Amino acid sequence: MYGLAAGVFSGNLARCHRIASQLQAGTVYINTYNDTEVNVPFGGYKNSGHGRENGLDTLRLYSQVKAVYVNIQDTTEHCF
Repeated sequence: MYGLAAGVFSGNLARCHRIASQLQAGTVYINTYNDTEVNVPFGGYKNSGHGRENGLDTLRLYSQVKAVYVNIQDTTEHCF
């Protein structure tokens, strides 16, 4: 039902990566837990929230691209 974070502990890193790719979790820790960086997106799968927090993904979630053209000259010639 929820899939916020998961931890995998093993000496076999190939196995850890294989398991991590199959887990339905927004964050997977391998041989550690709860290490975070502010620039890495954080969020869950399934019913563990919407979107991602932190990093560029958050900026994309809460922003929208807009083009703004500004005439910095003292003329309104050719406006319409």
